[in-house]
Amino acid sequence: MIGTGSIEANMKADPYVTADELAELLGVSRRTVLRAIAKLRESGRITRVGSDKTGHWLVK
Repeated sequence: MIGTGSIEANMKADPYVTADELAELLGVSRRTVLRAIAKLRESGRITRVGSDKTGHWLVK
């Protein structure tokens, strides 16, 4: 299991990063990344601004 901190760091470095890109960077499955993103969203640590296709991540 990956830490949510590494996802946050990558999102902070590149707010337009996709789940597929994160999975490749971290060497895990896309599903693992999506699960971690869901936890970060529920805790209020990240927010998606705009659409899924053209939006970006806001790390709080």
